[in-house]
Amino acid sequence: MAVWMFSYCLLILSSLCIEFAFAASVPCTLKVFEEHSTNNQPIEGVCLEEFETPDCQPFLRQFNRSDLPKGFSLTDDDDSVEKPETLTLSLRQTIHRYDEIEYVIPAVLFDWRAPVSSLSRKNTKGFLMIWTNGTIDRCRLFKFNSSRTDLLSKELHFQYYLRFLEANQNFTMKVYSLPPPDNLKESQKVSTFVSETLTSGSYTRNYSNPADWKPSVSYHVLKEGAIQVKIGHSPPQFNFTKFEVMLVKSSFNLVNAFKTLFYIKPPGSQSSEGVVTFTDLETDKYKIVVHVNDTFHRIDGKCLCWRMETKGRYCSWSCGNTGTAWMNVTGAANTNSKTTESTAGKNDNSPTNITMKVTSKSDEDVKKTGLIIGLSVTAVAVFFAAVALVGFRRLKLKGKDLLSFMRYASPKSLESKNKFGLEATPKGI
Repeated sequence: MAVWMFSYCLLILSSLCIEFAFAASVPCTLKVFEEHSTNNQPIEGVCLEEFETPDCQPFLRQFNRSDLPKGFSLTDDDDSVEKPETLTLSLRQTIHRYDEIEYVIPAVLFDWRAPVSSLSRKNTKGFLMIWTNGTIDRCRLFKFNSSRTDLLSKELHFQYYLRFLEANQNFTMKVYSLPPPDNLKESQKVSTFVSETLTSGSYTRNYSNPADWKPSVSYHVLKEGAIQVKIGHSPPQFNFTKFEVMLVKSSFNLVNAFKTLFYIKPPGSQSSEGVVTFTDLETDKYKIVVHVNDTFHRIDGKCLCWRMETKGRYCSWSCGNTGTAWMNVTGAANTNSKTTESTAGKNDNSPTNITMKVTSKSDEDVKKTGLIIGLSVTAVAVFFAAVALVGFRRLKLKGKDLLSFMRYASPKSLESKNKFGLEATPKGI
């Protein structure tokens, strides 16, 4: 285990050292696509250069244009442009061989769209991409060919594949359009960037010990009290196809699930992720907890969640456990329905989407319902009171008749069934 951890640390450190070794720009690896085009091939000639973490970090600290790396100069006449229209994260995994060991490492594909207005698109000089785990900020700067206004004015979207992420970390991803805001205070405003959040999964070594694997999970808080959750698929060698997705609500219980959905990977799907959506939630803080649903839980020789120990293969109680950070959700408008719907992707490359609606009634509906229930309870109480009164009177009259009968009846007549249906006392008692 120690050798395994040491090898993985060397792998991550080597990738970071390679990144920090560059003191200048590198060839741009950002892919550019034209929206609504039947040709799915990247467009050449838009992105010229790419600056990595050591060169873009000084600018990232204060958003001072003078701190931009050499070769990426902006003048005071270059006004900041609108933020990108959208940012989408696709959960991926990188297969990497190092020292004859094959690692599966968390990765992510950034996909964002150019600003909405044609003027902002035309004046875009590039993009700043940031990912941070709260301790370390890393970045990429993409420099565009400003002379290609014929391409920049089109509706474009951009993709960048980040091949390595540290395992088991909460990340915030941001993308700014360049020219950027004028200072750090402005850059911290939500109106200047698009962002998404992600909790990275674990890494695996030679596909051993499936019980130690964890999926990457990303989430996006939508409008009207909804949360979209993406779950990264496992390596096919593990055969994990069922996941339990639990929604934890702060005001409900900090440990137990408020709502639960089950995601099942469609047979033959080539997608790298699955999607579930919780909708119509109340205003509160929420978090997502995902774990693998083992069909053969704790069954020796069949369980999917297992690891090798000194005595051999051991079935784990659970596996694939990933928990996100807490998120704030603004509640949905009042609705009067409660539905659950499930929609599968239209093709093998599309993730399965599951939507769950949990709706609440309005205050007026609650008042009306309470009034109706109150009147109904009162009516039922009056009815049973009347029945009880009539029954009591009959019982009282029947008691008088019984006393009269027993007073004048002969002992012989009491041994048989009397006219009131009372059985005579059995002999021997």
